[in-house]
Amino acid sequence: MERPSITAKMLVSLRLRQILLALVLLALLAGGIALRHFTWRETTHLRFQRDIVNGFYWGSQTLAVGRRLSPGEEGDSWATFARGYRALYDRVQDDAYENNYYLDYPPLRLLVMSIWAKEVRARFPGAE
Repeated sequence: MERPSITAKMLVSLRLRQILLALVLLALLAGGIALRHFTWRETTHLRFQRDIVNGFYWGSQTLAVGRRLSPGEEGDSWATFARGYRALYDRVQDDAYENNYYLDYPPLRLLVMSIWAKEVRARFPGAE
């Protein structure tokens, strides 16, 4: 029997190392994806609770400002909503101390949060 040449041994060894490396990388990738999914599920309350509360607060502020500016109109009409939406940024600017504007929502996001708060309050009147 012939002995395998040194070149053949090195090629087999190299090929074996490449296969093992690929398997290890595949296992790490699968483990990382599984860990990411687990972390996503377990930290839901940390990610979304504050954002939901903040969004509902600013949406409600839009409605409150609108009601204050429209005392004779129906509580949460679209006209009241529009007045509150336009006036909220002015109120925040007037109340700002040393240019610290505590409203961190751009106009479109504030609009979405305000519509959401309006709809929630229409369906669940006691929601705060």
